[in-house]
Amino acid sequence: MVMHGARNWLTGAAMALALGVSAPAALADVPESDETIKLGINEWTTQQVITQIAHQLLEEMGYNVESVTIGYYPQVEAMVQNDITATLELWPNNIGEGIYEAIDNGEIITLGTHDIVGGGQLYYPAHMEELCPGLPDYNALRACMDVLVAPDTAPSGRFVGYPADWGDVQYEERFEAMDLDLVAIPAGGEGALVAEMASAYERKAPLLIHFWEPHWAIGAYDMKILGAPVWEEECETDPAWGPNPDLTYDCNYPIQAGIFKAANPGIDETWPAAAKLLREMSFDNTEAGWMLIEVDQNGLSQAEAATKWIEENREKVNGWMDAAAGS
Repeated sequence: MVMHGARNWLTGAAMALALGVSAPAALADVPESDETIKLGINEWTTQQVITQIAHQLLEEMGYNVESVTIGYYPQVEAMVQNDITATLELWPNNIGEGIYEAIDNGEIITLGTHDIVGGGQLYYPAHMEELCPGLPDYNALRACMDVLVAPDTAPSGRFVGYPADWGDVQYEERFEAMDLDLVAIPAGGEGALVAEMASAYERKAPLLIHFWEPHWAIGAYDMKILGAPVWEEECETDPAWGPNPDLTYDCNYPIQAGIFKAANPGIDETWPAAAKLLREMSFDNTEAGWMLIEVDQNGLSQAEAATKWIEENREKVNGWMDAAAGS
């Protein structure tokens, strides 16, 4: 529980009573329930730090809170079943259709968006241009696919992809449409993806990988975006769009905005002030980059980074909490 420099909610209510006036109803009633708010923890750093910030602020308000490790796809059904209350960093292009059906059906509600802009692209390390002349043009890979062949993918090239439960990202469709003989090997999580880039950078080894920005590892390991056609919606819907006239998905991935938060609809009835706090919380690329550096480079735990961020941004935090209390 983070209390350094924090507003004391109970003391505020008690002081109002001592002065013979009523505390604001929302403030006086927090917490509205002693039931536990369960926040979903996914496999990457920014999501974990954002969730820890929410966890600590909700505890500061007096709520019982539990952070639950859960897979990216499974958390959708978990929210529907109320096994987790909320999850706080969902990327719209790879969360899958199931969540939108649940939102349309009223089984899940959204809690607003972050100001983070980014998303996954196909990357290779800059030194690979010596091994495969013609890069960054993706067509060059066909002439040097042999450098990507690995024992677990032979005779095809090895591609390092997202974990299987991060959603359907259409690897097979893209490789077929772009005529690339690649086999996607799913990584175990963000750490495994970063480790692949670090290893390739240190060994000057070839690598083709799916990763995202904003992230410090892109610059640290000199990663470059593969020169595939830039995504447009027609890439996924119209075979006539793009270099392959017969197939869709002949492009790189879209840059994403609208990264959002979601919850079981019961949050508004059981913990309305908590729901307001989670709606108020929003982070941008600069803040996301700060989280990545503090955890992945400076060695803080996700909880320690959350505590530090709260201490350094107390004015913003107080604004969120005032809004949550209705003041």
